[in-house]
Amino acid sequence: MTKRILIIDDVEYILEFEEKVIESIKSEADFSIVIDKASTILDAKELVDLNTYALIISDMNLPDGSGTEIAKYATSKDESTRVAALTIYPQRYEKERAYFDAFFKKPILPSVFKENLRLLLGI
Repeated sequence: MTKRILIIDDVEYILEFEEKVIESIKSEADFSIVIDKASTILDAKELVDLNTYALIISDMNLPDGSGTEIAKYATSKDESTRVAALTIYPQRYEKERAYFDAFFKKPILPSVFKENLRLLLGI
Protein backbone atom coordinates (compact mmCIF):
# COMPACT_ATOMS: atom_id res chain seq x y z
CA MET A 1 0.00 0.00 0.00
CA THR A 2 1.25 3.46 -0.90
CA LYS A 3 0.16 6.78 0.55
CA ARG A 4 0.87 9.89 -1.44
CA ILE A 5 1.50 13.24 0.28
CA LEU A 6 1.56 16.66 -1.36
CA ILE A 7 3.41 19.49 0.38
CA ILE A 8 2.86 23.03 -0.85
CA ASP A 9 4.98 26.03 0.15
CA ASP A 10 6.79 28.79 -1.71
CA VAL A 11 9.74 28.71 0.69
CA GLU A 12 12.24 25.99 -0.24
CA TYR A 13 13.60 25.34 3.26
CA ILE A 14 10.04 24.76 4.55
CA LEU A 15 9.51 22.15 1.83
CA GLU A 16 12.83 20.56 2.82
CA PHE A 17 11.83 20.55 6.51
CA GLU A 18 8.48 18.91 5.75
CA GLU A 19 10.09 16.36 3.43
CA LYS A 20 12.65 15.36 6.08
CA VAL A 21 9.95 14.88 8.71
CA ILE A 22 7.86 12.80 6.30
CA GLU A 23 10.94 10.76 5.36
CA SER A 24 11.43 9.92 9.05
CA ILE A 25 7.80 8.73 9.25
CA LYS A 26 8.34 6.73 6.07
CA SER A 27 11.08 4.68 7.72
CA GLU A 28 8.68 3.70 10.54
CA ALA A 29 5.52 3.05 8.48
CA ASP A 30 4.34 -0.32 7.26
CA PHE A 31 3.46 1.21 3.89
CA SER A 32 5.32 3.27 1.34
CA ILE A 33 4.98 7.04 1.13
CA VAL A 34 5.45 9.11 -2.01
CA ILE A 35 6.06 12.83 -1.56
CA ASP A 36 5.17 15.41 -4.18
CA LYS A 37 6.02 19.11 -3.83
CA ALA A 38 4.55 22.30 -5.24
CA SER A 39 5.22 25.98 -4.68
CA THR A 40 2.07 27.45 -6.23
CA ILE A 41 -1.67 26.75 -6.32
CA LEU A 42 -1.42 26.15 -10.08
CA ASP A 43 1.28 23.49 -9.66
CA ALA A 44 -0.63 21.89 -6.79
CA LYS A 45 -3.86 21.68 -8.82
CA GLU A 46 -2.01 20.01 -11.68
CA LEU A 47 -0.65 17.39 -9.25
CA VAL A 48 -4.10 16.86 -7.68
CA ASP A 49 -5.51 16.26 -11.16
CA LEU A 50 -2.92 13.54 -11.75
CA ASN A 51 -2.81 11.83 -8.32
CA THR A 52 -4.86 10.75 -5.33
CA TYR A 53 -3.48 12.11 -2.05
CA ALA A 54 -3.85 10.72 1.44
CA LEU A 55 -2.63 14.03 2.83
CA ILE A 56 -1.98 17.55 1.59
CA ILE A 57 -0.05 20.05 3.70
CA SER A 58 -0.28 23.61 2.44
CA ASP A 59 1.02 27.00 3.38
CA MET A 60 -1.85 29.47 3.50
CA ASN A 61 -0.13 32.41 1.81
CA LEU A 62 1.09 31.35 -1.62
CA PRO A 63 2.18 33.59 -4.51
CA ASP A 64 -0.95 32.83 -6.55
CA GLY A 65 -3.58 32.42 -3.83
CA SER A 66 -4.56 30.91 -0.52
CA GLY A 67 -4.09 27.38 0.74
CA THR A 68 -7.86 27.30 1.20
CA GLU A 69 -8.22 27.25 -2.59
CA ILE A 70 -6.24 24.03 -2.88
CA ALA A 71 -8.03 22.53 0.15
CA LYS A 72 -11.39 23.07 -1.55
CA TYR A 73 -10.10 21.84 -4.90
CA ALA A 74 -8.50 18.67 -3.52
CA THR A 75 -11.46 17.64 -1.39
CA SER A 76 -13.85 18.23 -4.29
CA LYS A 77 -11.79 15.66 -6.22
CA ASP A 78 -11.52 13.16 -3.33
CA GLU A 79 -13.37 13.63 -0.04
CA SER A 80 -11.02 11.20 1.72
CA THR A 81 -8.00 13.49 1.25
CA ARG A 82 -6.88 14.95 4.58
CA VAL A 83 -5.71 18.56 4.38
CA ALA A 84 -3.53 20.43 6.86
CA ALA A 85 -2.47 24.08 6.88
CA LEU A 86 0.97 25.17 8.03
CA THR A 87 1.06 28.93 8.52
CA ILE A 88 2.80 31.63 10.50
CA TYR A 89 -0.53 33.47 11.00
CA PRO A 90 -3.21 30.90 11.93
CA GLN A 91 -5.42 33.56 13.53
CA ARG A 92 -5.63 35.37 10.18
CA TYR A 93 -7.27 32.28 8.63
CA GLU A 94 -9.54 31.33 11.54
CA LYS A 95 -12.71 31.60 9.42
CA GLU A 96 -11.26 29.10 6.91
CA ARG A 97 -10.48 26.36 9.44
CA ALA A 98 -13.51 24.32 8.35
CA TYR A 99 -11.72 23.38 5.12
CA PHE A 100 -8.82 21.74 6.99
CA ASP A 101 -8.36 18.66 9.14
CA ALA A 102 -5.54 20.38 11.04
CA PHE A 103 -3.97 23.81 11.41
CA PHE A 104 -0.29 24.09 12.41
CA LYS A 105 1.54 27.26 13.38
CA LYS A 106 5.01 28.02 12.02
CA PRO A 107 7.52 27.57 13.43
CA ILE A 108 6.74 24.03 14.54
CA LEU A 109 9.02 21.58 16.27
CA PRO A 110 9.88 18.55 14.13
CA SER A 111 8.67 16.16 16.86
CA VAL A 112 5.29 17.94 17.13
CA PHE A 113 4.90 18.09 13.35
CA LYS A 114 5.79 14.42 13.03
CA GLU A 115 3.31 13.30 15.68
CA ASN A 116 0.51 15.32 14.09
CA LEU A 117 1.28 13.93 10.63
CA ARG A 118 1.24 10.40 12.05
CA LEU A 119 -2.25 11.07 13.43
CA LEU A 120 -3.46 12.47 10.12
CA LEU A 121 -2.10 9.43 8.28
CA GLY A 122 -3.59 7.03 10.79
CA ILE A 123 -0.26 5.55 11.89
